[in-house]
Amino acid sequence: MNPNDRPEDFLQKEELINKINALEEAERNLRNNYEDRINDLRLEKDQLNHANSVVLKRLSYKILNNLNGMLGIIDLLKSGHFDGDLGEYLHLLNSNGTHMLSTVNDILDFSAIRSGDLVVQFETIDLKAEMIDLISMLSTRTSIKNNILKLDILPGVPEKIVTDISRLRQILINLIDNSNNSTHDGEITVRIEHLGDIGDNVILVFKVEDNGTGINNQLIEKLHTALSHHNSDLLLRLPGTGMGLAIAKELCEIFDGELSFDATEGSINIFWFTATFKLPVEIIENQDIIKATSKTENGLKILLVEDNILNQKFAKASLVRKQHTIEIAENGKIAIDKYNNDDYDLILMDIQLPIMDGIEATKQIRELESISGKHIIIIAVTAYALERDRKRCFEAGMDGFLSKPFRPDDLYKIIEKCYNEKKGF
Repeated sequence: MNPNDRPEDFLQKEELINKINALEEAERNLRNNYEDRINDLRLEKDQLNHANSVVLKRLSYKILNNLNGMLGIIDLLKSGHFDGDLGEYLHLLNSNGTHMLSTVNDILDFSAIRSGDLVVQFETIDLKAEMIDLISMLSTRTSIKNNILKLDILPGVPEKIVTDISRLRQILINLIDNSNNSTHDGEITVRIEHLGDIGDNVILVFKVEDNGTGINNQLIEKLHTALSHHNSDLLLRLPGTGMGLAIAKELCEIFDGELSFDATEGSINIFWFTATFKLPVEIIENQDIIKATSKTENGLKILLVEDNILNQKFAKASLVRKQHTIEIAENGKIAIDKYNNDDYDLILMDIQLPIMDGIEATKQIRELESISGKHIIIIAVTAYALERDRKRCFEAGMDGFLSKPFRPDDLYKIIEKCYNEKKGF
């Protein structure tokens, strides 16, 4: 202590030194915590990159495996030297193509979920009819491993619900595929039960049950951890589940539901999920009235704007079966010329086109209509399937949106819907 310092000055200096020391200690702790957090984040990033790499390898293998089988069958059919029924080979082609399409959709949807761009479209559906169609489609796939795929809809399940059927089907496809992977010469049952009601909403539980080899205890524990912690990244790292369960878990949240399972090693597996659906406000009792009034049953004159030859042939063949007359434009500029020189009931517009894209073509057609007072139905048919792409199409003046790839029934439904809305049916 300096002799010239007063006691109170000494105390103030000592207090200041203590504060400085405390601040320095706090700074060291903060720096250490920051460095620890940075290291943890680096580790998480490395683990996620590794998980993504593993998943991409699995998915690439699935795509290549299906593609190899399809190309092999096509070569056999081209040569004319094959044993068995032609229908059987076509059935296999369809099954492999559907499986490959499902894998590609998984990749796109998982990316869309992560970026918040997943497109969801709710509509009234006949649940039983949709489930029968799904079981019929997947039975070919499960029969390859001598597995019988069954459907069991219990009493109390409503006939019609409002849902996004493509997302609901996707969850079930992923769960059925998982069961099929672990089952040989067995049975896989899709069971639907009524769980309860909340106001105008109904809660259903969907169960996929198999009598396969079961799940080993180590994987059971990891699955429980991943599902209970709502961690899709953990699901991605698990062998044998890959992206399927991760996507199924994320999609369940669209329906305010949850995904879980009941399993013991060497025993029956049951993967299940709950989902909440609205019931249709008004069910039209006599659909024949609409069908008799709608012109789509008698055929429409449709302009298909599409530059891909294979897509042209597929869409045209699908539409001709419904008695529609089809003309083709390979780009947006040709589409505008044809629109100006002929009368069409509807335009199916691709987005990515040479010379002039579908968005610009739609804008120019709507400008022409602002003078003429007309309004032709324009439906986007595009591989751009994110929410922002859908928004761009409607902002340009389109009336409907259908993402590729699609089934013929999807095309028929969107045409019927848009045409009937325009005519006020």
